[in-house]
Formats: sequence, structure tokens, C-alpha cells
Amino acid sequence: MTVYEDVGNKIGQHDNISAWCEANGVTIRRQKLNTGDYCLPPRVSVDTKKGMQEVYQDIVNDHDRFRAECIRAQDDGILLVILIEDEEIGCLEEAKHWQNPRRKKWEHDYAFVARAQEKGKMLNHKIPKPPVPSDRLVGMMEAMTMKYGVVFTFCHPDDTGETIYNILTTWR
Repeated sequence: MTVYEDVGNKIGQHDNISAWCEANGVTIRRQKLNTGDYCLPPRVSVDTKKGMQEVYQDIVNDHDRFRAECIRAQDDGILLVILIEDEEIGCLEEAKHWQNPRRKKWEHDYAFVARAQEKGKMLNHKIPKPPVPSDRLVGMMEAMTMKYGVVFTFCHPDDTGETIYNILTTWR
């Protein structure tokens, strides 16, 4: 079997996937993909994410680009599966309790600036907005599923290669 990998994926960054495919007789061919990181033409494409932080980046900070990818997949009749590699989270319900590391930094920065402003310092310093809470992020993910048909699923990083194979061969 041959699985296609997007040329935008950096070589060596997904060695866990390459190793699993090689050990299981799956050939990886690199070419430009319209959506996702891995696909088995013509109907299923898998886009891998290294944890919830990358999902947050795509959905919150880079929303227009991510939405455009979802629309492209939908327009092309491709099921886009977002595979999130995480050692602790196994489903969307568990993702609602994810602790965004940006939240802790924001709390620190907010407290620092607030104390300084109480002392009459940093009065022109604007306090940034807090990061989107995890339950709201999951709500955004669910909305994208409803609107664009995107599927969000999780796996342990050690199982990514096998999970991609299972998605591509089962969901086509």
C-alpha cells in the first residue's frame, strides 16, 4: 500500500510515522497535497497535530487558513481527519480539561502588570486578552465538525503511524 505525505511536512519531524509505515510494509510517497498531511486518494486525508497546542494555534490564531483547508476538503469531497497526538487526551470530552500553557503565562503577565499599575507604573501597558478556555476551544472544534465535516480524533504519539493507516484504510 502507498500512502501520500504532503511535501510541506519536514523530513525527520515525523519519524514515528515513517518507522511504523516502514515496519509494516507501507510505502510513503511525498507530493503536494491539497489538504492534510497524509492521504490515501481519493476520499480521506489525515492532518496530524502535535498536541492541543498546535490545534489551538490553528483554530484560534490561524483560523482563516485552517478554515480554508477545511472548506477545500469539503468542496473536494474529502473527509478531513485531524489526528491529534497526545499522551494524555483521548477524546474531545477529555480535551475540555486541557491546561493551556499560555493560560499560566497570561495569568503571570496579568498579575505583574496589574500590580505595577496599582503603583502608578506601566499605565500605558495594555493587558492582553486571556487565551481561549479549553471548553470553548472544544466547542469551536465541534462547530467545525458540524459545519465542514472535519473529524477530530486522538492517539498516543507511539501509535500515530498505525492510527493513520487505520483511518486511511477504514474510513475511505
